[in-house]
Amino acid sequence: MFKIERLMMTSVGNEHYTYEFASGINYFRGKNDSGKTEFYKFLDYMFGSSERINEQPWFKDSLKEASIEMTYDKIQYVLTRTMYPDVNYFCYKDEPSEQIINLDEYKDKLNSVFTKNEQLLRHIRNFTEENLTYRSFTMFNFLGETRQGVLNDFFDKCSRIEYSVKLNPILNFIFNSNLERIFELKKELEGLQKELEDLERRSQRFDFICQHINLQLNKLNAKIVYNGRNANNVKEVIKQIKDMEDDNKHVKSKPISELAAMYNSINEQVKIYENTIADGKRMEVESQNREALLTKLKQLITDKAEFQYLIQPLVELLDDLDKNISFSKYIISDNTIKELRNQRLLVKNEIANNDYRFRCFSITEKARYIAIVEEYLGIDIAYSEDELKEKRKRIRDIKEEIRILQNSDDTSKIKALSKAITDK
Repeated sequence: MFKIERLMMTSVGNEHYTYEFASGINYFRGKNDSGKTEFYKFLDYMFGSSERINEQPWFKDSLKEASIEMTYDKIQYVLTRTMYPDVNYFCYKDEPSEQIINLDEYKDKLNSVFTKNEQLLRHIRNFTEENLTYRSFTMFNFLGETRQGVLNDFFDKCSRIEYSVKLNPILNFIFNSNLERIFELKKELEGLQKELEDLERRSQRFDFICQHINLQLNKLNAKIVYNGRNANNVKEVIKQIKDMEDDNKHVKSKPISELAAMYNSINEQVKIYENTIADGKRMEVESQNREALLTKLKQLITDKAEFQYLIQPLVELLDDLDKNISFSKYIISDNTIKELRNQRLLVKNEIANNDYRFRCFSITEKARYIAIVEEYLGIDIAYSEDELKEKRKRIRDIKEEIRILQNSDDTSKIKALSKAITDK
């Protein structure tokens, strides 16, 4: 149970004023500019607000210090703040307040009082994914006239962004009926994310090592590509290079000039076919337009024999064009153009892969490349791509399920809170 018992204020002339709080909800009313909002802000100041109250006209040169007596879990405390932010006191009611503490220490003491149930606070933090202190919950303490009629964020503090972003997740926690399931899912999610990070690191290492091994193999003019599963084959090729064996088993690479000529030839064929396809499509559109024109002309001369001598020559001319022009020669198979493009890509890749073949490397350099390949081949880079995809999918599914569960309210809790408030 939490209750503010009384507020005691002392002026610079040592005059004392005490306000006693009633049990339950305390309601303040008054004319405009009578100080209602300032009173609320002052209470917030007493509970750790960083507002510079010594600059406010209501308190400047008039207030010396103020104290609040409050009860929490049947323990009574006295909180004292002065006009200076770092001159504060905090003690039990029956002990003297002699030690001066700064604002951070003042907040820490309040936090230790209001957050004794560390397990509950941990649950709330895990649920809301927000770094919460007791200050976050002061948003529920005061309803002001400025928020009357507002259907959401109706607490005064919730008009401020630092509180409004935390309100919905906290309310979801308070009124949620799926807390245990959400905690289970978040625990599973945490474990999956760690496993995913490990798999992604192994995937990156796999790509890095394959890339560097293949780079060295290209420099050595080895006709093999390392894919992570053919280490023994790569080792055999490296052994042949080290033994200076004549690599007659492999198909000899074509000269770079021949590859370039092949690439240019295929590229020209691709362009010709692409242009032919474009021409065919254009002529097909023209044919369709002619057919539409013929149809309209035939409709025009129906029952109008007097115009027959004018339109008939055009009809015959268009019929002749339609009969004499064959579009079959313009139809290019999709597989034909696709195959040509694939051939062009293969030749282009072969030119790129053989770039190092025409550079001269010393024996020392080749020995270094071989050493790099052998060292990288000894590294375990095994990982499962399917497992990586499954974990990513499971993480997405868990996040979606958590989102749905977090926005599921327990109406019985809402009704119980509403009854508790209205009964008072």
